[in-house]
Amino acid sequence: MGFLINSFIEFPAATESIAGWEEIDRVTLGDNATSMNVSVSNYKYYMLLVDMISNTNNPEVRLRLNSDADANYSFRRGYNDNDDSTSVNRNQIENVASFDNVPNFMVMNWANLASNEKLLTMTGNSAKTTGSATAPDQTSLVAKWANTSSSITSFNFDGATYLAGSEVVALGWNPTGTTDNFWEELADIELGSAGDSLNSGTITAKRYIWVQFYIISSGATNCRMTFNGDTGNNYSLRNSDNGGTSGETTGAANLNLNVAGAGTSFYNAFIVNNTSKEKLIIDHGIGDPTTGSGNPPDRDEKCGKWANTAAQITNITVTNLGTGSYDTGSILKIWGHD
Repeated sequence: MGFLINSFIEFPAATESIAGWEEIDRVTLGDNATSMNVSVSNYKYYMLLVDMISNTNNPEVRLRLNSDADANYSFRRGYNDNDDSTSVNRNQIENVASFDNVPNFMVMNWANLASNEKLLTMTGNSAKTTGSATAPDQTSLVAKWANTSSSITSFNFDGATYLAGSEVVALGWNPTGTTDNFWEELADIELGSAGDSLNSGTITAKRYIWVQFYIISSGATNCRMTFNGDTGNNYSLRNSDNGGTSGETTGAANLNLNVAGAGTSFYNAFIVNNTSKEKLIIDHGIGDPTTGSGNPPDRDEKCGKWANTAAQITNITVTNLGTGSYDTGSILKIWGHD
């Protein structure tokens, strides 16, 4: 789930004041709390970055908009790409995430027109159990708030005890911005000749990272992501190809983000990058193994983690281990923000 951007976003330098994603509000807990609430203005689109830890046993993270507790919500939820279920006429969006005393990362995108129902797409990644021997859990959610008279002015999370350090960041898309863009460009790599690696070089460590890469394949290729040059068995992954049952990879030397059967492919990923926590990644990919409108592309959803709790990510490398190569024009783009 989530928005899959279909072209690379060219953000201006962080010092420019121009259209882009603006930080509207941020709540970072200094102490444990039973709710987290952010206030927003009237933006057409919202992106929420949610980084939470709870000490509640099997917490039921709930979300309301504008503190509306009437039966104005409906949603469809999938857990580990299985057990797709629906709920209607609810007074909240329930079970937004399922995690217990482990890092949990969610990326939410809202469409917010006052005269239309408000629509959400979300993917969540829960570390589940520390260490690379266990794959993370994935939550996929679409929801709506059946309000056609008001814009969203607040997001209200409750249903659990959230530990100190938990954070919600609310971004709004402003087409005529007057403040700095939230997403700062960290790397822009394009292959000038065929090769087997897209390497960011050293990037500035940021709490939130957004990665896009576009692979033009010559022959059979794949995409394996590593951080800080670590090729030890410190990665685990949950993936689903073309809506199929999710599979798990644990104790791996990399994150295998390859879309099944991909020729030309495009990937859109978000990472939460806290020094003392495992690094959680949410990735959506599209592969185009055969050209022409008579051949549908492949899709892939993945949640992974790098089980490092001592350092932030300062390098991202996408490597081909196939028999072919990445062709000229393949691109890696990275943005970030604390």
